[in-house]
Amino acid sequence: MERYSRQKELVCQECLQNSSLLIAGVGGLGGFSSLYLALAGVGTIILVDQDVVETSNLNRQVL
Repeated sequence: MERYSRQKELVCQECLQNSSLLIAGVGGLGGFSSLYLALAGVGTIILVDQDVVETSNLNRQVL
């Protein structure tokens, strides 16, 4: 838990670790949001996207 020592004052880290989250759409905004939420320590993240990955969109994909 030393990794999250800075944010302990702001958020209950155990609450984040035990939480579940669904992100609908992992394009530009959803991809970055899911990455930062994972780094913050959210326990379970479910990603849902109906699009098909196209070569022209790969420059915007972080996942």
